[in-house]
Amino acid sequence: MVNNTTNLIQPLTEIFFSVIGLSFMALFVTCISLYCLIITYKNRKLHTPSNVAICSITLAHLIQGVFVIPLYALKRSNVRISFLTCDTFRFTYMLTNYAACLSLLVVTFDRYLQMKIPLKYRINVTLKRIYVLLLGTWTYTLILCSIPFSNNKNQSDCLYNPTNIWTISMLISNRCVPLIFSIIIYMMIFKKARAMHKDKTVIDNQNCFHINKSNRVFLIITCFLICWGPSVVYYLLESLCYRSCFNKNYHENLSENYVKLVMKMMTFMDGIFAPMIYCIGNRSFKKASEESKKKLKIAFENCFHF
Repeated sequence: MVNNTTNLIQPLTEIFFSVIGLSFMALFVTCISLYCLIITYKNRKLHTPSNVAICSITLAHLIQGVFVIPLYALKRSNVRISFLTCDTFRFTYMLTNYAACLSLLVVTFDRYLQMKIPLKYRINVTLKRIYVLLLGTWTYTLILCSIPFSNNKNQSDCLYNPTNIWTISMLISNRCVPLIFSIIIYMMIFKKARAMHKDKTVIDNQNCFHINKSNRVFLIITCFLICWGPSVVYYLLESLCYRSCFNKNYHENLSENYVKLVMKMMTFMDGIFAPMIYCIGNRSFKKASEESKKKLKIAFENCFHF
């Protein structure tokens, strides 16, 4: 697939503002993801299968903040270093996208098991098993996302060249299908939560706990759909009908460039909204965060005292 917009000259002001915006976004995504991971790691009470699964998504966002977004900003600045702006950017972008989506499915399924089999949950869902599952998920994604390195028939400077077939199959099997399953599982969670709410034998605190959990899952899925949905549809159309689905002038001016910038920035925004939902919006996380702040304050006071 040829991208004609790469040869078009962009106004310097647009390059400047897009690079500045992406740089601030990279910094914010990195800080919030790193903060969530450190607080979770430091507090042993947060070392649960559910939080480990959430940390898998956070790790994907951290990689985006450290590598993907800065490399995309470098690419937007018209700096052409094939190894960085093409190979590394494309590979890390694909890897984090699909790893985050599959990790979301793990989080949703974990929430379902937590409500479906509350008594057997701690026995069946252990930290070791969730680590193995997530490691398998990342390994699976890593292998699939490495395939485009073997396609260099165009003899271009860029070694990472996804084919249309690869793109379509990845979008459908590892983006659309996991999202559909996540939505179906959430509907089952919501149905179970409503049944528990009507059940008078269920303790109010337990009922509130499960409702909050189901609401958080709903917000995570909704956030993912809003941030990632448009790009999935766009890149599917681009792969299926690059010429027929778009106006001829669309590929010959900067419109395509701007649309892709918006699509990328929307996907990166998930790295800001998602941690706020499943980390900062979590009571246990807030409590752990406050404890860490107190310990840090005491440490600083002792340091200055001596």
